[in-house]
Amino acid sequence: PCPSGTGEVGPLAGVDAPCLADGTPVDVGGALAGRPALVNVWASWCAPCREELPAIAEYAARPGAVPVLLVDVQDTDEAALALLAEIGVRLPSVTDPGGALRAALAVPPAIPASYVVRADGSVARVDPPVPFGSADEVAAAVGKLSP
Repeated sequence: PCPSGTGEVGPLAGVDAPCLADGTPVDVGGALAGRPALVNVWASWCAPCREELPAIAEYAARPGAVPVLLVDVQDTDEAALALLAEIGVRLPSVTDPGGALRAALAVPPAIPASYVVRADGSVARVDPPVPFGSADEVAAAVGKLSP
């Protein structure tokens, strides 16, 4: 299932993306408004993405974790869904067929890339953009970037 919500500020305000599961439009800025969240940009053909997605899922399952939204880019829905099923990751996911999310987040050419969306709607990129190797690394990055 994809997130839903109301109230938007920051670079994601007004950005819509199709839910990966069923294509339903998701108001990304509205869905993430008012609380910190982690946004991870990935693709099924990206080997480092495949390695870090389980660490992100493990983090997301922890008590006190911020909500996580996966953004599949430059990919097919079928390939993305197949990878998530293969590695057992079940997190809210959208696609970015028109590149609106990549543009709003200023995603670099190389992925994966992760961002902390703060409660006020501002966005901070996890830097350096090194793939997460563990849930503890994800937690540390989120803690560092969310006030």
